[in-house]
Amino acid sequence: MEAILYKDSYQQGLKDIPSDWLTTTIDEITSVVTKGTTPTSVGFNFTNSGINFIKVESITVEGCFVSDKFAYINPETDQALKRSRIEENDILFSIAGALGRIAIAKKNVLPANTNQALAIIRLLPTHADHAYLSYYLRGEYIVDRINKINVQSAQANLSLGDIRAFPVLLPPIPEQKKIARILSSVDSKLALINQQITTTQNLKKGLMQKLFTQGVGTQDADGRWQPHTEFKDTELGWMPGGWEIQSASDICHEIVVGIVIKPTKYYRESGIPVLRSANVRLEGLNGNDLKFMSAEDNDLLKKSKLKEGDLVTVRTGYPGTTAVVTSAFAGANCVDLVISRPIANIVASDYLACWINSDGGKNQVLKMQGGLAQQHFNVGDMKSLKVAVPPLTEQKEITRVLSTIDRKLEYLQTQKTQTQQLKKGLMQKLLTGQIRVQPDPQDT
Repeated sequence: MEAILYKDSYQQGLKDIPSDWLTTTIDEITSVVTKGTTPTSVGFNFTNSGINFIKVESITVEGCFVSDKFAYINPETDQALKRSRIEENDILFSIAGALGRIAIAKKNVLPANTNQALAIIRLLPTHADHAYLSYYLRGEYIVDRINKINVQSAQANLSLGDIRAFPVLLPPIPEQKKIARILSSVDSKLALINQQITTTQNLKKGLMQKLFTQGVGTQDADGRWQPHTEFKDTELGWMPGGWEIQSASDICHEIVVGIVIKPTKYYRESGIPVLRSANVRLEGLNGNDLKFMSAEDNDLLKKSKLKEGDLVTVRTGYPGTTAVVTSAFAGANCVDLVISRPIANIVASDYLACWINSDGGKNQVLKMQGGLAQQHFNVGDMKSLKVAVPPLTEQKEITRVLSTIDRKLEYLQTQKTQTQQLKKGLMQKLLTGQIRVQPDPQDT
């Protein structure tokens, strides 16, 4: 008879599973489910070196260890906390703070210990494969279960009892291993894409530093760009001799702020888009989680009605982050954003946005905040921002060069999103038996 899996034992909408799969719980397939203790709470201290002490922040969302964020304890402390010594292939599962972060302990992080924010899950090797279970614990059902438990609690935490009670679907171990290897290959692709994104971002950062201090030069009679030969010392550092340092107020028609007084009273289910800080990113505007207002209110609040080529700048959170208003958002309104309207024959919108997002702009923003990134970036701050202004032709060449890097980053981000969606779909089907896989000889 085919095994039936009821809704309250696994996932709503999933009616059955393969007959050779087992429905069980974490408690039934483990030899240990425990957690640690903070050394200072029992009379011990951290040390500058020694045995690794792993915390939640030592584990990334992707399940990697960040050794720079390890603390350390000495052997005496480790002996006193021997209950929470970590062994090879233990699964670490965060149960406080950032819930559900998962990593598998390998030899390269041992010896190690941990605190009460991480559960140690030690499997019975005859029952389950650690790599398979680590993926299973990242699946939709466990995530949903964590969210439901968390809603019922005043604090973001899970108990060891919650962990032990997690229901688990287990195919035969050879199939577990094959499933884990398939998902691991997708993770390897994601890791490569992330590495390419980081490399490209670093390339862009270095290129921006060079372009905003050395420029691209001047064009000769054949239209080729020749490097600048004359430089001058300015309040922003060494710059090409033909560049000017101007305040943003001198190169913009207008610098104003979006809606700041009770903006929620204007929100509607549909209508004119309303941009907020969450919609402004270094790579441009996005339409995620847009708010809307009526056309009548948009006309009433015409001071903050956006035009193509306007700049919108974040005031709080990531102050100074700036994007250009594209044709897709022309006519929209905005909440709590600084709006700058460049004088087209002095400065190009794309160039000004790039400058504000560069180190030259960011450093000024941070200085205005007194080093505190959570303070407001106000209209007065934007007006006083100093900008290195090359000739328009050079501005456009600088932004053209940077746009090639942006296109590569956009392509890589698309690849990442597609691969993440592929992984999500595979996890849903592989971890529920909707797709069966044939184990290889190495899996037996």
